[in-house]
Amino acid sequence: MARRHPGVERVETIIPKSIHELGPEVEAMYRRHYVLWHWEQLVGEMIAANVRPEKIEYQKLFLYAPSGTWRNEIRMRQPEILQRVNACAGQMVAKELVFTGRWEKKKEPSEHDFQPEPQEINWKRELQKVNLTDAELQELRAACAASEDKRLAETFFRIRIKQKKLERLRLQQGWHPCGNCRTLCPAEEELCFDCRAKQQEKLRAGIRRLLQDIPWARCGELQDYLPGITPYMVNSVRASMVQKLAAHVKLEDMGSMDAKMLVMLYRCLPPEQLNEDVIRRTMYSLRKDLAKPKEFKPYKRYDVIQLGKKNRGNEILKENV
Repeated sequence: MARRHPGVERVETIIPKSIHELGPEVEAMYRRHYVLWHWEQLVGEMIAANVRPEKIEYQKLFLYAPSGTWRNEIRMRQPEILQRVNACAGQMVAKELVFTGRWEKKKEPSEHDFQPEPQEINWKRELQKVNLTDAELQELRAACAASEDKRLAETFFRIRIKQKKLERLRLQQGWHPCGNCRTLCPAEEELCFDCRAKQQEKLRAGIRRLLQDIPWARCGELQDYLPGITPYMVNSVRASMVQKLAAHVKLEDMGSMDAKMLVMLYRCLPPEQLNEDVIRRTMYSLRKDLAKPKEFKPYKRYDVIQLGKKNRGNEILKENV
């Protein structure tokens, strides 16, 4: 039987082709919004009802989850979710998941009302418009004349010219010296990238020390000791500590200090709320990440947690959530 409309393309093939013709920037923005439109299909109805996607910027997918339990769940499944997101987009759009502090209700994006993002500065083109004076060129030439190799001196001279032009262009764009090392940094930032990285690493080290002393503490309590920390930093440090402890704690380990430390970190429970059932249920939740002997047989749920038994441990976990 002949086709009714031979040669007519389907809508789902026309739209991607039309977006592609508008340029790479519009196509990249369309792919990022496409992931947000299909979030529920990517992660499932249960996760989508508790974790909301906000935006994708700088290859980071920003999410909001009001519950610490769901945030921990997403962190544990981060590689799987990122793989699904990038597969849905058809290219690498996100390398990291980031949780925002609060959810700001916005208009839901649709496939028909997105606008192209403002174009970024073409630094290469702008650098060609920057001119140096003869005195500046002579100063740069004299600084590179110390090298005995003429070819090497000429290479240094060209590099110094580009550095000088870039410095002047950045000053024209509102860049200012870093508060610590005096390196130029963007107008919206107080510190340069290296100084910000060192500052964050210092805060993470402080969070790590505090969690070793009070592993059940949440971000609000830790902020009293370390102002400037964020929930994302606390959760990432907590997840890292949980993974390291789980690497050598076994499922049947119910009484060691490492096992109790693991439960307090993962559940944010103080020591007075720990009991055998809470530890057993937590170990079962983390069973895939715990240390396993060479001859390991998977556990069934009711080999660890008794069938139909209601006890204080389950109530404590529900209250904590």
